[in-house]
Amino acid sequence: MFNNWFKKEKPIQGMMGFGGGAADGYIDIAVVGGGGGGGYNWGAGGGAGGVVVARDVPVTANTSMPVTIGNGGAGKASNPGTGDQGQASTFGHPGGNFTGDGGGGGGCNDTNGGPGGSSGGGAYRRAAGAVTQ
Repeated sequence: MFNNWFKKEKPIQGMMGFGGGAADGYIDIAVVGGGGGGGYNWGAGGGAGGVVVARDVPVTANTSMPVTIGNGGAGKASNPGTGDQGQASTFGHPGGNFTGDGGGGGGCNDTNGGPGGSSGGGAYRRAAGAVTQ
């Protein structure tokens, strides 16, 4: 009779190591890449990191799913002045990874914005970067 509990119904026992804990089920996932850095000398702002959202993703108890959080890109204080691209963020799922691209670096007075999850802005008379996600 006492073996018919769902593991989620015994959270205190699970924390104490008495057999409770997570069960198989579904989760919602949101992954956001790091933002791009700003450009130098009348520079534009960096682009936002790319966003990936997934609902009702199946998971299995006791399965490892690694997470990587991408850093934001550095802004520039000298030429060449396009800000650095942000790093990608990833949620590793056994069925396939979910990855948000890093944002593009912002352009400056003599360079265009960089490519990224959301492109870096273009400075005065300069183009924005290409969107990758």
